[in-house]
Amino acid sequence: MDAPIAGRLRVLIDPTWLELLKNRNAYLFPSFYDADDLILPIVRGATILLAASYAEGRLRTILITGLVASALGIALAWFAGAEVPSVLLLQMQTWRMWWLTGFLAAFSLGYCAVRLGQGAARDKFVLAMLALAWTMSSQGTIVLAALVVAVFVAVPKFSSGVTITQKIANYTWLMLAVAVVLPAGVMLVRWMAYPATEGFEPVFTKRLNALVGDTMLLGAIALAAFGLPAAFARIPQAVALAGAACLIVFATRLWFDPDSYAREIARAQVQVDLARMTPRDGEILWLKGSFEPWAWLRRPHWLGDIQGAGIVFSRDIGMIYKERADALTSAGLDNGALVRRYAKLPKNWLMTPAPEGVRKICARADAPAYIVAPTAREAALDPALRAKIWTAPALRVEMSAVGDKVDTAQIQTYAVIDCAANR
Repeated sequence: MDAPIAGRLRVLIDPTWLELLKNRNAYLFPSFYDADDLILPIVRGATILLAASYAEGRLRTILITGLVASALGIALAWFAGAEVPSVLLLQMQTWRMWWLTGFLAAFSLGYCAVRLGQGAARDKFVLAMLALAWTMSSQGTIVLAALVVAVFVAVPKFSSGVTITQKIANYTWLMLAVAVVLPAGVMLVRWMAYPATEGFEPVFTKRLNALVGDTMLLGAIALAAFGLPAAFARIPQAVALAGAACLIVFATRLWFDPDSYAREIARAQVQVDLARMTPRDGEILWLKGSFEPWAWLRRPHWLGDIQGAGIVFSRDIGMIYKERADALTSAGLDNGALVRRYAKLPKNWLMTPAPEGVRKICARADAPAYIVAPTAREAALDPALRAKIWTAPALRVEMSAVGDKVDTAQIQTYAVIDCAANR
């Protein structure tokens, strides 16, 4: 029990470290999941069970055991987080076993589409309810109601007295198509109002994928279940294959579409002009950023959100992370989001650092060499900071929901503050 790694099983995480993990890495604790977090897992689990009820032999065994293994992973993570915070159990992150259901559920949905699409009217009705649950997964009440109806109709002993005619099945599919396609069309028209500039295009593409995704999913289910419409039967096979190839290319283009800022980060070329502004050695505190110091200056980050993931594996690093994050909050350079990552705190991307806050950080024994803060182009910085203005090689665009509106921040101008001049 004292063997390397295994010995962590009987070591419990102390309250201070545990509180930090709960605030910064809440996903480790299934007991924190809310009702909305459970909708998609319920849809996946029900789909796997429904497919297993129709499957036989080894396929049925794989589906059932895969679902059971995934559920055990969630249960073990819940037990560790809520009752016995063992270092090893939390570091194992057994909740990730549920990812197996992502594959199994997608397969099961296709299996159900082919199997039920070839069945009677009752089977087609069950498939419609299952498709409704998948395409409306963001609507909890509708999803649960659709799943209950699907299970009720699919199990003969529950619904032996209920008659589902072909007309009922057809009208159900028609109403489902209207319910999915019509809202997507309306939302698509609204999203078209967003500017299609270099900075906005990838963001727009992501929203477009989200809007048309349900429609495409419903179309794929219907195609697997009922095949191509009769009108397509006359299309030559070569033309159909060419069309499929074009769709594959189009889908691939939408699958990976980084914005210009992400592409510039990925290139990881040293920014010579920024390097001239930061000649002294030492860490860089890049506010509202993670990869920039590493990619553009080959310098370590004094404190970035990305570094918080590692606190699961080191208490010492976790305490350093928390102490520095608290210091930034006290200095007015962060709103607490570096620690309270899932608290839904308002996101203020553009900053106007106050000299008092900067001096608090720069006066520390472990102070960074420079502070880089994203600012608005027209921002009036305090002359006491003696900041230099640097323009990034690409525009960064951040979109966040503010009430019922979407707030868009465009970031390309940065204030470079020398800590040596602000102590």
